Amino acid sequence: MKIFDIMRPFSGNPENKSEVKAEISLYQLASSGLKDMTDTICAIREDGKVVGEVRKKDLEYLISKHHQHFSEVVMDYIPIGIIAADCNGRIFYVNPAYTSLLGVAPNRIIGRNINKIEPDSYLSKALHNHQNYDKETHYIKSVDRFVSLHIEGIFENNQYSGAISFFTDDTQIHTLHREIERMSNMVSEVQHQYEETFHRTGLITQDPGYNRLIEQAAIVAKTDVPILIRGENGVGKEVLAKYIHKNSNRSKEPLIIVNCAAIPETLIESELFGYEEGAFTGASKGGKMGKFELANHGTIFLDEIGDMPVSMQSKLLRVIQE
Repeated sequence: MKIFDIMRPFSGNPENKSEVKAEISLYQLASSGLKDMTDTICAIREDGKVVGEVRKKDLEYLISKHHQHFSEVVMDYIPIGIIAADCNGRIFYVNPAYTSLLGVAPNRIIGRNINKIEPDSYLSKALHNHQNYDKETHYIKSVDRFVSLHIEGIFENNQYSGAISFFTDDTQIHTLHREIERMSNMVSEVQHQYEETFHRTGLITQDPGYNRLIEQAAIVAKTDVPILIRGENGVGKEVLAKYIHKNSNRSKEPLIIVNCAAIPETLIESELFGYEEGAFTGASKGGKMGKFELANHGTIFLDEIGDMPVSMQSKLLRVIQE
């Protein structure tokens, strides 16, 4: 803490008054002593111009407190806001970090009473109750900052003589926590929407077009009309077919999926329509049910139907129409 931090406006009469440099610190001033100085001391700049004044008794009071409780070199440069007051509430020390945090000049609060400046402050409460305080998150409305603070009592000869408060600016951390909380809530909401959509449809998509397709599929699923699903490989035609079956009136019956491209051309007809026992050489005893018969009262999904021979497609068309 330097002289210009605590000096008052110059009264206008520099005669017969001691002078000190405004840039000198209390630590340096204490080393040189105040014994031979006048009651009012002028604060001067390097060019000799008087810029303010300070009372000798105020300096003696502040220096005595610093000698008793502080290493000013450390306190002035530590990146934690510090304010200290005696047992009567009179503030005798604030460091640069504190003034920067709260945006208040030292000369506006040094020597003043905390009970008058901020009677509801934790420092005021600590002085009144002789208690220590730890507050993880404390919002200071006047400067829109979040701080954590710790207040300890000061003792002289085992007698309570004041309190010192340490402030840490947690605004960025608090803002980060709020942002993390906001993002977490957003993720939870999106996850909830996905789960709700998946529970309802069995499908998850962010594409508006696909969502409209799902809505249309839910409507046609309630009918018995044949449905043509078109799309490139891998776009989810089979998934959509399962969704339609699940939401149809036939959902309790089987869904038979046939990959038409995987069936040899010579076996397509027997696979789809089945055959009777002895229908051809090598036919299974008792015959075989075709895919259409297996899907009776249910749903049959003919995948890759475009890869079937045209002649077989014609037969399928007739079956579907009838």
